[in-house]
Amino acid sequence: MKNSNLSDRLSWVGMVVVLVAYVLSSLGYLALDNLYYPLLNLVGAILLGVNVYLKKAYATVVLEVVWGSVALFTLGKIFFGG
Repeated sequence: MKNSNLSDRLSWVGMVVVLVAYVLSSLGYLALDNLYYPLLNLVGAILLGVNVYLKKAYATVVLEVVWGSVALFTLGKIFFGG
């Protein structure tokens, strides 16, 4: 039960992180090619992904894996060009 509470709390943090990235981008404060945008998305995807994996919500796990993969791809482009 203790792990479930921790994963629930982490998923709330992950949701806030993803939403903050989206809102900042939508309002023009954070460019899509800025390092922080994909980094925030990656952190949010990981935090949300852990929770949905533990709850066996596998469709959402796939969503978070794709979300995180896009963030990693974008980070790769930022660091290594492309």
